[in-house]
Amino acid sequence: MKQPQYYVGIDISSENFTVSISSQPGISLDGSKDYDNNIEGFGQLMTWFKTLKLKPCDMILCMEATGVYGELLCHYLYDHKFRIAVDHPLKVKRDFKIAGHKTDAVDSLQIAEYAIRFYDSLTIWEPRKAIVEKLKSLITTRELRTIKLELVSDLPFTRMKEEKENKRWLV
Repeated sequence: MKQPQYYVGIDISSENFTVSISSQPGISLDGSKDYDNNIEGFGQLMTWFKTLKLKPCDMILCMEATGVYGELLCHYLYDHKFRIAVDHPLKVKRDFKIAGHKTDAVDSLQIAEYAIRFYDSLTIWEPRKAIVEKLKSLITTRELRTIKLELVSDLPFTRMKEEKENKRWLV
């Protein structure tokens, strides 16, 4: 895999994400930028890349695995020919000491630095096959329904216990 010129760190959450671009550890190319975690925000990110004249082949984007928060962004970036690395948060965090005030901008720059330092061992993201996605969705749905059934089935016993404790049981 060709060594990129630029390393992009993305700190993502459910509602937004913060991006920093770096070509050497600890130095941001153009500060950090915040975007909404939706299609409009993804388009704004692409506009920023174009403004800086950055092409997908010149960079690698790196983020922490945050469950579902980054899935849509990963698919979007993959469809636009970007290389994306998604690594476990503990793997990323253990290599940095918390210095001063922790912010999304600091985190995104640290993720970019992590990509620079550990480029050879990054976990490159690729979308799962459609059947795997479908199975994952079905399993999640089944687990949620199972939890709901367990809660509902415990309800009569909970009410009986409450009644007993309130001494309405014998009345």
